[in-house]
Amino acid sequence: MSLVSKEFLVDEIKLNKIYSDFDSDYEVTKLNFEKIDQIYGELKFPQLKKERPFLFACFVASIDGTIAFKDNPKSGQIARNNNLDNGAGKSDLWILNLLRTIADGIILGPKTLAAEPNLTGHIFDQELVKARTELLSKSAVPYNIIVSQTGDSIPYQHRIFTEEEVPIIIATSPQGSQVVTENLDYPYQLINLQSESNIIKQIRTNIKKDKVIVLATGDAYELNEKILFNSLKEAGLDRIMVETPSYAHYLMQNQFLDELFWNQAGIYAGGPKFLNNDYNFAFSSAAPPQAKMITIHSYNSYFFCFRYRLNY
Repeated sequence: MSLVSKEFLVDEIKLNKIYSDFDSDYEVTKLNFEKIDQIYGELKFPQLKKERPFLFACFVASIDGTIAFKDNPKSGQIARNNNLDNGAGKSDLWILNLLRTIADGIILGPKTLAAEPNLTGHIFDQELVKARTELLSKSAVPYNIIVSQTGDSIPYQHRIFTEEEVPIIIATSPQGSQVVTENLDYPYQLINLQSESNIIKQIRTNIKKDKVIVLATGDAYELNEKILFNSLKEAGLDRIMVETPSYAHYLMQNQFLDELFWNQAGIYAGGPKFLNNDYNFAFSSAAPPQAKMITIHSYNSYFFCFRYRLNY
């Protein structure tokens, strides 16, 4: 099965920038060509971090903070199901594609994959693929990174494992790696980030082969994100986008998530709210994450795109 591509016409998805306030460490990326400028405007990101990748998340939600309909949890339905809107869903999808283009890796969670049997973290817009390979000198498809503490909730028969063009990393705990290797029916390379030598060389060498890279770090069933992200940074992954809601919340809890791209559709959906509806995961009123607005774009009166920089 080949990866899906879509045509995105500028006039159909063009956004209007209505606000911007970048900090001094933001700079224009090398991903700079006419189509992006026409649709979105100048694309800026902060200077790269030395110790770990720059981590950002992108979601679309209703005005009450719901990211998926209870009866139809597929991604993008919130943006597409406004009958008064005539195309914001395609703009939302293009923004996701734009951010995948700048990313070296895409984090996907087991629940996200289970809800989306055909999901792959690739780029639909072939003009963006060309810009990614030519302007950024990156591979056509970002690394698809599946994060699972225990390894037992990963849908191992998912389409993502059958796509030769999609490079896959499974990040898990030491105990989780045993579960992964027992259930994975595809060639893999197991790398223990705490004990093996030449780890970074192994990642760089094997990730380009027809193998799933299984990265084990932490203790027992507990994954160590600090070691994981430090290793991914050393392996050349400078920017990683998070597309799984619960893990984005977890990263905020641990002060890892740097930015949030929050697209808002003009509908009220009800149901579980953004990221995690479990009150046990609520932040303390004494120290919640603080968010600075960086940009606001609008597609029309029913769809807005907000970009936040998070501070802890």
